[in-house]
Amino acid sequence: SCPAGTSMAGGSCIGTKTVEVPVTTMTTQTEQYSVAPVTTYATDTVTSYSCPAGTVESGAGCMSSTSSPVSYSCPDGSSPAGGMCSTTTFSSVQSCPAGYTDTGSGCMTTSTETFAATASTSGKGKYASVSYSCPKGATLSGSSCMTSSTQSAPYTVEQVPQTSSVAAQAFCASGSMQGGMCVSSTTVAKVASHETIQVPQTSCPAGTSMAGGSCIGTKTVEVPVTTMTTQTEQYSVAPVTTYATDTVTSYSCPAGTVESGAGCMSSTSSPVSYSCPDGSSPAGGMCSTTTFSSVQSCPAGYTDTGSGCMTTSTETFAATASTSGKGKYASVSYSCPKGATLSGSSCMTSSTQSAPYTVEQVPQTSSVAAQAFCASGSMQGGMCVSSTTVAKVASHETIQVPQTSC
Repeated sequence: SCPAGTSMAGGSCIGTKTVEVPVTTMTTQTEQYSVAPVTTYATDTVTSYSCPAGTVESGAGCMSSTSSPVSYSCPDGSSPAGGMCSTTTFSSVQSCPAGYTDTGSGCMTTSTETFAATASTSGKGKYASVSYSCPKGATLSGSSCMTSSTQSAPYTVEQVPQTSSVAAQAFCASGSMQGGMCVSSTTVAKVASHETIQVPQTSCPAGTSMAGGSCIGTKTVEVPVTTMTTQTEQYSVAPVTTYATDTVTSYSCPAGTVESGAGCMSSTSSPVSYSCPDGSSPAGGMCSTTTFSSVQSCPAGYTDTGSGCMTTSTETFAATASTSGKGKYASVSYSCPKGATLSGSSCMTSSTQSAPYTVEQVPQTSSVAAQAFCASGSMQGGMCVSSTTVAKVASHETIQVPQTSC
């Protein structure tokens, strides 16, 4: 049924009432309008700067580095060999020639000569006797005479080498020492490259001016002016509304993705990878290659002869004493075995030992720029960006759908 003063018509309860209604007339006024700016393009040249291949950026320039082996220096009078400085000094050792005795003030030797004594017979018959005599200065021994003579000889002086070694002083003729190598750095200017681009220039049409990214102007327009008057009009009463349950399905992108067409796009970023030529290794965007050169030296105490390492050792022992003559004519002489040298009452032998060279592998490192690449995705802003398309996620919602009746 319909409320008092209304009647059912077309599914609604219709009544009449007196209401104020607006009456609209037209008048003119000035208002603002905006139009899109006009964009034209001018040609311009952009200059950019980059570092040459094999160099790295350093401030306003580019840095190039080279490596060389460390040099070694030794004190005056010594010579470098395998990172050591060898100094050879000589000491004088005096000795007597073979067969001579060192008396402390010189070298002496005594020689003895034997010859027949002069025989004299005295008496006769069974009383005869023979006596022997020697010239002055000779000594009678039985039927022989002996004379002794002494000779002197100068000392034999031998220069015996003695070698001592100390560590050589490492230094770099140029550059600075880094990791056992001499590293020299050179600064070079960046290389300029020029690119022609189109530069947009924005302006406004005549009668407008730029304001907040738009061109603003004013114009006179007719606008409606509304006043109120009374009139009789129909009204309707709302019918009775009931609700039915329905399910609405909507689709959205998962967290961390963005909508892309009918699906969703997921992007992941990872650092750029670097590759190096075979035999080199990447480090900090550069490829380092290390080669080794062999440097040979002798062990401590050995001298480099050019064909090997040699050292000499000396052994001293007592000489063999021999006594000749008797009484006040007795003399002592000394002798040494074959190969030994007599020095006073001592014998000296020298032996030479050899040793193999010690070979040291000295590293030499060179660097070139590594080749940047992305194992997956594309390089964007110094990173590797991979994009994956995923389906939208469906979500279901139960709603109340109104159904209207009178």
